Amino acid sequence: MKRNLADTAGDPHSGATTLPTQETKATRLLRARNAEFAQEIIKVTDDVVTAVGYSVQPVSMIIGGDGIIIVDTGIDTASAERILHDFREITEKPVTCIILTHGHGDHTGGVPVFAGEGNPQIWARDSFGQESDTLKSVGMTINNVRGARQGGFRLPPNKRINNGVAQAYYPERGGKVFGSSEAVKPTHLLTDARKKIESAGVNLHPVAATGETHDAL
Repeated sequence: MKRNLADTAGDPHSGATTLPTQETKATRLLRARNAEFAQEIIKVTDDVVTAVGYSVQPVSMIIGGDGIIIVDTGIDTASAERILHDFREITEKPVTCIILTHGHGDHTGGVPVFAGEGNPQIWARDSFGQESDTLKSVGMTINNVRGARQGGFRLPPNKRINNGVAQAYYPERGGKVFGSSEAVKPTHLLTDARKKIESAGVNLHPVAATGETHDAL
């Protein structure tokens, strides 16, 4: 399933974007990094696969006895649809559970796609969305400006080789990006430090792990 970067050089969603005309050591390093962002389904174990290169961050699938568990969902519905299509080449089992590791949009944007096939449990931490909700409640928007600058989101395509740790992201026509608590509605919240849950015959142990965000799970 791995695509050749030469086939995607003109695709702004592939991570292989047009390079600046003046090549420096930094641009050469970033160009070499593009090889990490080619679309690929990686087999971790017989029952676990991870989709990389489709979205800003990976989306994983755990295959259970009578269903599948999705860990994070990608940044938007368009990339989630492509991931689910390729997951369906592996198994047709229904989505029974979605785990959201935290409330940032690049992890939650594809929830409507993966949740659209049925009525899966959607697990998040009890403080889900606290980061953005707290800032919005006091009228702070500077974090959005800083985030755009930090990620280079306002640079033209010829200056965005990639984002270093991920491919450059460009919203796709017809795709929708969802934020944390506005559109994503977890059905189950982790309120303890650790909990054992079961889905599709798989025992899961979500753990509260404050780190990048307070709602990290």
